[in-house]
Order: sequence, then structure tokens, then C-alpha cells
Amino acid sequence: MTFFKLIYMTKTILYIMPGENYFKNLLALLKMEVKNETVIFVSTNRPYSNLIDSLKEAPDIKKIFFIDCVSKKAGANEESDNVFLLDSPQ
Repeated sequence: MTFFKLIYMTKTILYIMPGENYFKNLLALLKMEVKNETVIFVSTNRPYSNLIDSLKEAPDIKKIFFIDCVSKKAGANEESDNVFLLDSPQ
């Protein structure tokens, strides 16, 4: 398989959602995408621990990889297999 075929067979989708009904829409999206895909969730304004509490109904949370841009600056260091803490969102 050549590099170009690999790129053609993979996909990257960016979803931008409005703040209205955010978690309701996010859960619906995760239920649709997590079935067959790995999801990368970048959070620039909410810590991972807060997101996990809000996403209790999400399917297979281990298939969601979180990039947390706020927790480390606030002093948290709760990295796990599916969480990476950045120093800041910049």
C-alpha cells in the first residue's frame, strides 16, 4: 500500500458545534462516531474530569482520546491512556 492510498482511505472530520444544547448534541455525535471510529476530543476550556462527568452516557469512553488544554495549568496531573494534558491552549 502506498502512502497516497493510505491517506485516501483515512478520514479526518472536524465538528464545530454551537453552545446551545452542546452536551446533548455531543452525546448524539459520539454515539454515532464511536461505533466505528476513534474520536479525538480537544478541550480548550473544560478540564478532562469535568468532561468525563458530563459524558457518562457516552458509549465506550476508552475510544475517545482527550487532549486537555486547561487541567495542567490549573495544577492537575491526571493523565491516563486516553488523556494528554497540554501545558496551555496556546
